[in-house]
Amino acid sequence: MSDAIDSPRPSSADAARARARSALAVVLVVLGAALAWGVLAMPDDPRPSYDDREAVVGNPVVEGSLPARAAFERDYWHHWEDAGHYRPLATLLLRFDHARALRSDGSLDWRVFRRTNVALHVLVVTLAGLVLLRLERVRSLALPWFGLGLFALHPAGADVVAWISGRTSLVSGLGAAVGALIATFATRRRTVALLAGFLGTGIALLGKEDGVVLVVAMPVVAAACGGRRAATWTFLAALAATAGVAALRGLALGDPVPSATGAPLASEPLMARVGIGLAAWWSGFVSLVTPWV
Repeated sequence: MSDAIDSPRPSSADAARARARSALAVVLVVLGAALAWGVLAMPDDPRPSYDDREAVVGNPVVEGSLPARAAFERDYWHHWEDAGHYRPLATLLLRFDHARALRSDGSLDWRVFRRTNVALHVLVVTLAGLVLLRLERVRSLALPWFGLGLFALHPAGADVVAWISGRTSLVSGLGAAVGALIATFATRRRTVALLAGFLGTGIALLGKEDGVVLVVAMPVVAAACGGRRAATWTFLAALAATAGVAALRGLALGDPVPSATGAPLASEPLMARVGIGLAAWWSGFVSLVTPWV
């Protein structure tokens, strides 16, 4: 007799207990992220770092001297020098924080901005955990709780959680998490697949340009839960969202992919920029796998 016949199948009670353990793991990871970043890693009087101040101070959209719609009509760094960045959702979130952080003496309480970053990170971790729980239920995939914990708590996350200007990546990640969660429900439902691709990619691209990778990544999640047809509709919707954001970029910046004269590496030749980018990627990879160094 074959092993498949001899081996007992897990009962529904066993499956329910496994899902409960996975849910508990996600809750613990989320609580750990909130504690680590919101309490243990939050300084009593945080100061802006790198270009945090430049993103906020002197930005008429963030400070409120221009209407909120102006965030969709200008470069993210237009108040300094155009850099080819179109990130209106990140700008609007900075505007929201600025209104709450402005003290009576005109100074800013930078803790307000940091707390919003922590809240966004915790939200992204929560949504990512829900995506993994859905994949466990739909595809019987074991919950990679260690990977989720690494994503939630790794010190390299300070690049976006503790750095206020890193909020653009948090907004992009939020779009990815929202889209992926919706995609896990795209089982033979075209409307859900379309919503996953369009909403997830749209939010991500309005936060940061690297959201374009979702055009490929989002259909993979949809395929895992809804098959080829769901993946196709998700892909088409992601392309539509990309085209829509490209049109907005063109209206605001004059070109969907403008030359970035104000970018940090604008004066460097292409191969030099590629080399610097690869070196940065390698440094980040080493920090990820050897955080104790």
